[in-house]
Amino acid sequence: MTGDVNGDGRTDLIWNETGDINRTYVGLANSNGTFTFLGAQDRPEGGWSTYDVLTGDVNGDGRTDLIWNETGDINRTYVGLANSNGTFTFLGAQDRPEGGWSNYDVLAGDVNGDRRTDLIWNETGDINRTYVGLSDF
Repeated sequence: MTGDVNGDGRTDLIWNETGDINRTYVGLANSNGTFTFLGAQDRPEGGWSTYDVLTGDVNGDGRTDLIWNETGDINRTYVGLANSNGTFTFLGAQDRPEGGWSNYDVLAGDVNGDRRTDLIWNETGDINRTYVGLSDF
């Protein structure tokens, strides 16, 4: 993935592996076209293989954040807020209380024009149902 993780106006590289663990690497773009590669950043919990990984500026600070979402029996979301040094501050899980999310796709975008990335869940079947989660940072 790509995005401006540290807010310097240059596009950085982001690698994320979701499996038994959740591991993220960042390559910060330098002005000469090279990258400064940072060490691995791991989430301590296991069981990440069913998560989708998205990027966006969740809190409107001009830096690209990471968003992990799992839709199954429940809808669970984690956010990693980007710091100016290229690392992430990981927030706790956010769950939707109702069940039945296994057929939903998740997308990211600024739905209400406030310059913060929101989440959109959509299910198409007998009906087309859409939910929106507005960022409230």
